[in-house]
Amino acid sequence: MKRQSLMLNLAKISIILTMALTFISGFAAEGECRSAGGGVALEGIITCSESAEAVSGAAVTVSGRATKSDENGRYIISGLIPGKVIIEIKKQGFENYSESIKITKGTNSFNIKLKAGAEGGRAGMISEDKSGPISQGSYEELVRKSQQRRQNYRNGSVTQKVAAAQVKGSNYITGKVIDMASGVPISRAKINVDGEIYFSDAAGEFISRPIARAQAMIRAESPAYNAYETNIKITGGKNKLKILLMPLPENSAAYTGFDKSKLTEYSKFSQRYASISGHVRDAKTKSPVSNATVIIATKSAQTNSQGFYTVDGLAMGHADITIIAGTYGVYKGSINLTKVSNLNDVSLSAEEKFGAITGTVIEKETGRPIHGAKIQIGNKIVVSDQYGTFNIKDIAYDYYNLIVEQKGYQRIEKALSINQDTITVNVELADEYQTVK
Repeated sequence: MKRQSLMLNLAKISIILTMALTFISGFAAEGECRSAGGGVALEGIITCSESAEAVSGAAVTVSGRATKSDENGRYIISGLIPGKVIIEIKKQGFENYSESIKITKGTNSFNIKLKAGAEGGRAGMISEDKSGPISQGSYEELVRKSQQRRQNYRNGSVTQKVAAAQVKGSNYITGKVIDMASGVPISRAKINVDGEIYFSDAAGEFISRPIARAQAMIRAESPAYNAYETNIKITGGKNKLKILLMPLPENSAAYTGFDKSKLTEYSKFSQRYASISGHVRDAKTKSPVSNATVIIATKSAQTNSQGFYTVDGLAMGHADITIIAGTYGVYKGSINLTKVSNLNDVSLSAEEKFGAITGTVIEKETGRPIHGAKIQIGNKIVVSDQYGTFNIKDIAYDYYNLIVEQKGYQRIEKALSINQDTITVNVELADEYQTVK
């Protein structure tokens, strides 16, 4: 009887312990789920900076948590703590990526572009075939390898093919095809370079094979656009070309709001580009002015020792011209490009002009002013005050590099043109952090 009572008590104790363990494990699991679901998450898409294609299988690490990007380049890491974190990306064939970012509560989005490394994206490189001589009777293998090399060249990114062409020391044409109305790159545009056909990539870029001729006829076309056609001179190495395609009236009026009556006027100049050349001389002595900066529209050039300049790739029509030449100050005028080749000589009067720079240095993350930042332009150096403001006076008209630096922040350097009495420049400095590799 005692034995049965003991067995009954043991059975009751076992049942109670089982129920308690089940309750505890269920509560812990529920708490775990709530913690994972209610934390901070970071997500984004990883792409290749050259080809804009998604990068799958990239190792992503944030604050000790790791994951890999899927076939669409998408990654997500949850359970993070709000504040500054360092995100690291590693993928064979690409440069290691590391950046300090700030995340807040909820889901944070951060897209990343990886640069191809020393082993990355070799499909677009032109390399020497080191497979040795082809044995007799392997004509099919020779044809297959030749076709593969051509396909690799077409598939490779523009940057890689430019690098390959530079290594070979060839002359070639590289360019970008852009919608003239919206400024958006046009992909899959057909470019005919003296009978050779190329197509622009997702960024609107293209590159030709090596060209041995001194000039080439180029024609670019895409559905819903007027065709572009021009004849350019081929110089040594890379020949850059910007192609603007004007939308057809029925497409432009519907999607860009352009007035149909003005489209004819715009399209007159969409077929060809113009160039302009001339001499810059002293108005009194007629001697050439060298190293003067000539700016026409968005293009620029420097005069040589004879005061001669040439600016190519200009849209036909009216354009502003600016010349900055040290003690001569700044010359401003207007020209009308009515021909493919135009001449324009300019005389400058010696009259040295000076300008000033004012601005504010602030912290990029918080917007707070930075006190004591060093600002340098030419041989002039000042520091920002307690409000982050600075002022530099008596700067001769010319082009300069503006340098701003302060301990604990990343150094900033930007090109600056002094061409008026006062220029305002506001600078944001980002936190400096130790790059993790």
